[in-house]
Amino acid sequence: MRVMISVFNPQTVVLLLGFLLLVAGVWALLGWQWALVALGMVLIVIAVLINRNDARREVSK
Repeated sequence: MRVMISVFNPQTVVLLLGFLLLVAGVWALLGWQWALVALGMVLIVIAVLINRNDARREVSK
C-alpha cells in the first residue's frame, strides 16, 4: 500500500496563514485595491523563494 505524503508541511501552513493574514489586514486598513497589490507582491516573493530553493537543489545534485 502506498503511503500518501502530505504537501502541507508546517512551514507551508505557517506561510499560507501569514499570507492570508497579511492580505486580510491590508484589506481591512486600505481597501480591496491595495489588498490585491499586497497579494501580488506576496505571490512574487513566494515565487522567487521557490525558484531560489529549486536552483539550490539542482546545484547540490
